[in-house]
Amino acid sequence: LLMKKFNEKYHSRKYAFAFTLLLFLLVILSAIGLNSATPPEIKAKIQQQQEAQKLEKEKQKAEEEKAALINAKKREEEQKELNAIKEKEKAQAEAQKVFDDQKAYEEWVPKELERIAKETAGDNFKSIKVNKNYGKEPGAYIIIIQTDAGVGFTNNQVKKSTWFEDMDIFKKLYNSGISIASIKIVTYSTLIDAYGQKSDAPIMRATMSLATANKIGWDNFIIDNFPNITEDYWIHPALLK
Repeated sequence: LLMKKFNEKYHSRKYAFAFTLLLFLLVILSAIGLNSATPPEIKAKIQQQQEAQKLEKEKQKAEEEKAALINAKKREEEQKELNAIKEKEKAQAEAQKVFDDQKAYEEWVPKELERIAKETAGDNFKSIKVNKNYGKEPGAYIIIIQTDAGVGFTNNQVKKSTWFEDMDIFKKLYNSGISIASIKIVTYSTLIDAYGQKSDAPIMRATMSLATANKIGWDNFIIDNFPNITEDYWIHPALLK
């Protein structure tokens, strides 16, 4: 627009660039001149303002970094608390599972032991009691079983038949995989007293501990040794006649 005021011969790209460069140089020289012409106290004030702005920016940046660090630390603490809660919940869930499994196992054990005893004794099975072992001896359960006597035409046959039956029960239960401390078997039979009265009374009792069971070679055991290896063995005098 300015060049339109000049002669037409200056209306070219070359003079346009030259004129623009000249204006640029004039602006630079004017800025330098103004800067040199600025009084020292104003320059100092401007410098102070610039430094104050710089310090303010640095302070703001430091505060932002500090805030970011605090937030990061806070997030880390929150994550730690969240992880601790998750770990606690996981531990509680695992403990609950162990408790549930143990409860289910403890409910299953008496049923399983009864099943084995019934299958082994057959019609001679009467009852079973399964108690937890709170003593010092190894094994988790103490078992008391009631059965009817074995069959036989003589007292000796009944006695040995009962030994075989009891030994089979001991073997099956101790090999069940369930931790057993001891098993007591009480055998009943019908007795007739001197007055002709019948009664269902114990005629034999035998207990086998885990320690004894661990010593037995079940497949090679000689049944005549039954009274010698069982604990608390007792037989009714009527069966000895």
